[in-house]
Amino acid sequence: MTSAFHVGANVDGFFREIVESAAEQESVESTDLGLAYVTSLLASYVRLSSEDRALLGESLTLALHRAVGASGAERFERLRSVGDAVLYASGFFAEHLSARGVSLPYVRGLGARAYGLAAGTLTGARDLFQELADRFDNYARLLGAVSDTVAATSAASTPAGTLRLYERWMRTGSPAAADALIERGLLPVASKGTLH
Repeated sequence: MTSAFHVGANVDGFFREIVESAAEQESVESTDLGLAYVTSLLASYVRLSSEDRALLGESLTLALHRAVGASGAERFERLRSVGDAVLYASGFFAEHLSARGVSLPYVRGLGARAYGLAAGTLTGARDLFQELADRFDNYARLLGAVSDTVAATSAASTPAGTLRLYERWMRTGSPAAADALIERGLLPVASKGTLH
């Protein structure tokens, strides 16, 4: 179960498989184009540019404000970048953001707004960005499932790695974490009101 370490040059293929599986498992309403975009987004964040890294470290509200104030192609690119950053962070790292007191509905609202405004700047093919805006929560949930799968796949097969995996399953109830625990010979059992 070390496929996360053998991604190699085929990052798109690695994420495509996980995204498609997670979309089916989570019953995420999406188009093929939407799933392809999310796959590409994940692959691009593996090779994070300095601009994207800076965007993840700044206030997303201010970044959205600056994007709205831009014009032309720069406006679209900035809005798309804000939408991408919010989708990635609020999906892949939702648990971390919540633990830091960040309101996920608020942050996801920023991302949906950024994508909606980006769609409005386009004269032709705006459907993709409108879909991302309209189904932002679904796509964030999809990225959360992808995050669970990647964490379960990459958890070291050591006692400490297994413990981290079990703790993640207890916090999230992740089916991917449960499957990984079962592969390690542990049977996670959910009891009424709590997970054990």
